[in-house]
Amino acid sequence: MREPIRVEKMKADDLPEMSDWMSKLSHRNNIDTAIFNYPATDVLKASNGKGIMYMPRQRCTFLEALAINPEASPQECALAFRALLQVAEYEARVRGEGELYFLCSDAQTKEFARHHGCIPVTPAEKETDMQLFERKL
Repeated sequence: MREPIRVEKMKADDLPEMSDWMSKLSHRNNIDTAIFNYPATDVLKASNGKGIMYMPRQRCTFLEALAINPEASPQECALAFRALLQVAEYEARVRGEGELYFLCSDAQTKEFARHHGCIPVTPAEKETDMQLFERKL
C-alpha cells in the first residue's frame, strides 16, 4: 500500500535539499529566486515518508479593472492611476509581498501601466487583447 502524500510547510533543515532540487531543474521550473527575499514567501513540501516535491509560494497583490469617469481627462486618469498604484504598492510592502499584478485590455490603461513601471508578462497580439502586467516592488 502506498504512503499518503502529506503537505506541510518546509522546515529550515529542508532548505539544502529544496535548493539542490531547484537548481538541478532550473531549466524546467522557471524559478524567480527574488521571491525568496519577500517576507511573505513560504515553501510547501510534499512527502510520503521521503521528500517528493517543494513548491515556493508567494503572496502578491492582484489589481483588477478600473472604473474611469468618462469625463476625466487623460492627465487626471494618469495621476489617479499613479496614486492608486502607490497605495496598493505601500500596502503590499507592509504585507511582505514583492510583486503587484494588473490585468487589462484597454490600450490607454496599458499605456498607464507601462509608464508606471508595470512590465507586460503576456503578449497581446491586438491592442484590445487582455494583457497581464507585473510590477516588482
